[in-house]
Amino acid sequence: MDRQIPSFTFGDNQLDKTEHQKPGEKGYTLPGRPFSLFSTLPYYSFYLLYILGFISVRVDSNPYWINAIIYVGIPLMDLLTPNDWLNPNPEQYKILMERNFWFKVPLWGLVLLEPLSFFYAMYHLTFAEVPLIFYPGAIFIIGTVAGHHFLIAHEIFHKHEKLDKIVGTLAVMKSLYMHFYIEHNYGHHKNLCTPQDPATARYGESIYRFLPRTMIGSYKSAWSIEKKRLTTMKGHKTHWVPQNRMIWFTASYLTIPVIVFFFLGMKGVLFYLLHVLISIMVFETVNYIEHYGLVRKKIGPNEYEKVGIEHSWNAPQRFSNYVLFKLQRHSDHHANSYKPYQTLLSDEKSPMLPHGYLLCLILAYFPTIWFRMMDRVILAYRQGRKLTEDEKRESKKDTYYVLSVLSIIFSTLFILTFFINKQFKPTVEKTLLMI
Repeated sequence: MDRQIPSFTFGDNQLDKTEHQKPGEKGYTLPGRPFSLFSTLPYYSFYLLYILGFISVRVDSNPYWINAIIYVGIPLMDLLTPNDWLNPNPEQYKILMERNFWFKVPLWGLVLLEPLSFFYAMYHLTFAEVPLIFYPGAIFIIGTVAGHHFLIAHEIFHKHEKLDKIVGTLAVMKSLYMHFYIEHNYGHHKNLCTPQDPATARYGESIYRFLPRTMIGSYKSAWSIEKKRLTTMKGHKTHWVPQNRMIWFTASYLTIPVIVFFFLGMKGVLFYLLHVLISIMVFETVNYIEHYGLVRKKIGPNEYEKVGIEHSWNAPQRFSNYVLFKLQRHSDHHANSYKPYQTLLSDEKSPMLPHGYLLCLILAYFPTIWFRMMDRVILAYRQGRKLTEDEKRESKKDTYYVLSVLSIIFSTLFILTFFINKQFKPTVEKTLLMI
């Protein structure tokens, strides 16, 4: 029988509960202003990846080592460093809210940096003379960074201020996915873990089945939400009016590739669309992880139990927490969607993934390993117990196998690109690229 889990609300009671806990326990607090709570420095870590990415793509013309850092290095650091369970107590929470501006700075900096780096990278990809082996790695890392940009947009538009909502929506415009704002806020947060939610992965559903279903379903859901807003709430006779945001979003999806073609030609459009596809895949794979196999109970004809702590997968891995701006404390996000990321709480009762989101993102693309791992985790959670040592050992074995395979692939591609670059002598390069 499934484990019956009580409804859960994060709030002052939860903060008071954790205040007496000791370091090492899940959801503990520390007095004063501990570095890992109050410093904004860790949240600038992705800026370092931008610098390394520039060196990898533009200077070395060998993008495979930066891919290895993101997809092998960070997961390994998560595995080898202590987890982050630290929660703010009520007094610290108030201070963190007062310092909210300083925690916004790394977010808004990335909002400006990502499109600038993207346009420069696209220009380089289109006009630089580089060996053919360079392109897959470069496009993949550009798409990965754009996929991460969805998370920045998500954190920004989940605020009360109108400017934040506008900027957060526009931030994913170049990925042709602005309808994400509508569907996520007014669809996913209402319907998660029900059959009505295209962004919730079903138990036993592979990432390869989930991706087309969620991409198509999210777009259709956004149209449905917008239609209801205009005809039911705004009193329009039809949703085919200028106030329909989906009309403008869809028009941009058609016009932006045309603009790219005007400046970069067909080669640039090809690279651009590949970047769009990869960025959406990376982002939607995170969605796949967040609620995989979790279900809200039906309590009426069109009614489900209230969203609770048991409806989101969380993870305490430290480096992924910093890179993803604490998205891994996902239960608290769904309980309090307007809370700034630095104040999100980790609770010992929430369902926990055995690895951080970044590593799970990789494992999801190996369905046999993903299902084997998640079957153990879901069964243990439903039975109200922790994973046994044997189960943990099996999970680690699968994890190191996947990371080893990726390491071999990236190392091989790096070495091949290195030697091909030695032999490759470009004859023409655009003047701008020489500056």
